[in-house]
Amino acid sequence: MLRKLRDAIREFFGALPAKIKTIAAQSLQVTTAIKSILSNPVADVVTAIIPGDWDDALKATVLEAIEKALPYLQIVDNCKHHTNVEDMLKCWVAEVAKLPKHAQNAMLHKLASLLMAQMHNNELKQSLYDYYQQAYYSSQKEWKAA
Repeated sequence: MLRKLRDAIREFFGALPAKIKTIAAQSLQVTTAIKSILSNPVADVVTAIIPGDWDDALKATVLEAIEKALPYLQIVDNCKHHTNVEDMLKCWVAEVAKLPKHAQNAMLHKLASLLMAQMHNNELKQSLYDYYQQAYYSSQKEWKAA
């Protein structure tokens, strides 16, 4: 049963436009890196979350997307005063790290879909980016019965 569902999701995701697949992978790569530093804080969050093999244009696009997306995910007022994207991200990561694991995962999923929207110039409804991000994540994950 789970295998059939996983295969259907993979088939669905495989039929999406290449641009959507690319930005889904990139945004998940960023949020996966953030997830790893929630339990192991680092000094330079930006360097830790953006792969070194990405070109400067992609790095700039992702940082701009983060800067636009994080204000929607402000879970506390004490991060709102940051104007620099690096400081804003560092504060947000520190606050998310205080949440229970399930809430951290929810925040990271939403950040990934917001990054997709920003990197795709918000051409679609936000709910579609949420679905596409979940489809990408699910298509990449190995499923195990609970």
